[in-house]
Amino acid sequence: MMRTNSTCLPNHTWSSEPICTPLSQPTPNGAIIVGSAAVGVAVIAIVIAVLLFLHRRKLRQSKTKTRYEKADEPKEELNVYAEYSETHNTDRKKVEDSAECAHASNTIAVGKDEYAANPSDQSYYSFKSSNTMPVTAIKVDDLYDVVLGSEHGVTMKKQFQDFPKGLKDDYSAAIQIQNKPKNRYKHIYPYDDTRVILPTDERHSDYINASFIHGYNKTRAFIASQGPTDEMLVDFWRMAWHLGCGKIVMLTNLEEEKKMKCVQYWPDDECKEYEDFLITNRGTEYFSDFIIRKLSIQKSFFKSFHTYGEERKLIHFHFTAWQDKSVPTYASSLVHFRHKVETAIVKENGPVIVHCSTGVGRTGTFIALNVLSEQAATEGYVDPVGCVSNLRKQRVDMVQTAEQYIFLHLALLETLMLSTSALPSSRFLEAYDELLAFDKTQRTREIDVEFSRMKKMSPVIDECQYVSAKELRNRNKNRYSNILPAAEQMPYLTPSGKRSEPEYVNAVFLPGYKKKGAFIVTQTPLEVTKTDFWRLVVEHDVHTIVMMNNKSEMKEDEVYWPENEDSEKYENMTITKTGQVREKGLRKITFDLIRFGQTRKIQQIQFEGWPDVSALPSSPKDVLNLYDAVQYWQHQSGNNPVLVHCMNGADRSGLFCVASAVLERLKIEQDVAISQVIKEMRNYREQIIPSVDQFQFVHEVVKEYILLNETYSNFTN
Repeated sequence: MMRTNSTCLPNHTWSSEPICTPLSQPTPNGAIIVGSAAVGVAVIAIVIAVLLFLHRRKLRQSKTKTRYEKADEPKEELNVYAEYSETHNTDRKKVEDSAECAHASNTIAVGKDEYAANPSDQSYYSFKSSNTMPVTAIKVDDLYDVVLGSEHGVTMKKQFQDFPKGLKDDYSAAIQIQNKPKNRYKHIYPYDDTRVILPTDERHSDYINASFIHGYNKTRAFIASQGPTDEMLVDFWRMAWHLGCGKIVMLTNLEEEKKMKCVQYWPDDECKEYEDFLITNRGTEYFSDFIIRKLSIQKSFFKSFHTYGEERKLIHFHFTAWQDKSVPTYASSLVHFRHKVETAIVKENGPVIVHCSTGVGRTGTFIALNVLSEQAATEGYVDPVGCVSNLRKQRVDMVQTAEQYIFLHLALLETLMLSTSALPSSRFLEAYDELLAFDKTQRTREIDVEFSRMKKMSPVIDECQYVSAKELRNRNKNRYSNILPAAEQMPYLTPSGKRSEPEYVNAVFLPGYKKKGAFIVTQTPLEVTKTDFWRLVVEHDVHTIVMMNNKSEMKEDEVYWPENEDSEKYENMTITKTGQVREKGLRKITFDLIRFGQTRKIQQIQFEGWPDVSALPSSPKDVLNLYDAVQYWQHQSGNNPVLVHCMNGADRSGLFCVASAVLERLKIEQDVAISQVIKEMRNYREQIIPSVDQFQFVHEVVKEYILLNETYSNFTN
């Protein structure tokens, strides 16, 4: 005979299976009846006690939450946040005593250190593959049509409106009087269940405004943090040290719209002490839209003498092209940035710290892009609705605006759908052959499909950007009325005469791989714009001019340089020809530009490898010769912006700029990102790479470059 016992589980429910123990001796029937009755009474008593306990606990939590809400919840929309402006005088002793009592025994070992564990390790994200796709999920194969469909913008806005908003879980630690100074914004608090808990000592509490966030198939893959303030600066480095973090992702600028968004928590050069921690800058690398810093962190083991021990290396990824509560101009920049973060190899494998100013909008969007990209690779579908909903269970209002939610879809689309984005150079030749293959199902080549996708994904510049270009006084400065510069990308000229506003020129900046304004692209000067052309050269410190059209295409009065030894004057500038040479399909002319007694050496490189009537250059090798010549002169003259022109300032000039940026990245990163570069440049001038023939030709240039260099590099396997 067996006796059955039920047990009360930690979640306050009874176990579903009995725990049985054998009886040593038979029991008389009377004893059984009495015993059963006693057990029944005991069970009923326990159930009543548990129910009373749960009721009182719920009532107590309700009262506590009501008390918090009265003190801290705003009556207006919760996603409109105000910064703390009042001065807080914190009693340090109270902070230390409170934190020490709360979590003195709750620690988990990490490496050589221990840190306070969360009260709960509840998983908010499904980490198991399922044969059943969520109803809100999108198959990767359908992503292109769904995201760019005519109705999906409305659908995404509706989805965003349905997400839970505001604080939905307990946040008692964040609003304790000693912790309030460490919160940058009211109502942006970490939940008690997911907050990062730091080790305490005689000077520091366990609180920091940061939350653990699960990745896809990885618990606590990220830490979403607010941007460091003076009050939490040391805590930020304590967190990085005790959790063994090797990567920090920063998505805000220090100041935006004249408001401080984050204090600088790293040294610009050499090293700086932050209490017990020494942070050293080991090198800074600049890109067009982000900065990568190699830092190291050391902790003092003799506090009085600041003697530092083990040195840990970490990488600081700083994205600079994303304003608060908005989105980057183009998704390709963030996709490239994420690729750099993902592929960087670090020794410390703790959570990736991600922060903006609040730690919810830009931070949530970046983390969601990572989670969904991994979900796509694992499951073959993505579920943005489920992802954002789960992120908001871990930290308040992750992915803060509808615009950010829509941008998340576009960035995800670019990450997954453009095959030549960040393609390893060792795979390029094989991948290019696949692009040229004919697809019988689609009855076209894959490269045609790729170009069509890229073209459809390219944004259209708002008409309001062309107001200056269409003004009556500027119309005669445009060679073509449909190829105009966007105001935000225009390299203006200084005002002349009595005018106070900058003067118009039909030109735009284009980014290179590592420099935002690497190129200035413009139309071949008209007779009335020759002076403006040379002013553009002077005012924007140009030393290299690339001419992509032939002289035969120009009218006689449009020739803007002296062809003999005689000098030509344009306002206060004197241009003198000092030399000329022809080689490898190029005509190189050097000039002295004299202005206010100062002389500048200028080289004009005319590309003669593109016949007038042809849609393409004669050969990829000719373009590589031009690229090499420009690089050589740039190294001699200081790597200033390269001024590139053709008749319309778009098609031929654009091809050279795209090829140059792709090759620059190829040499540095050993990958090929043709579609990504084109999409980025089209945000500045829509007409760049207007045809699939030019798109294919850029691939041919890359192929030629790899084949020429494969003997001396690791471009191919």
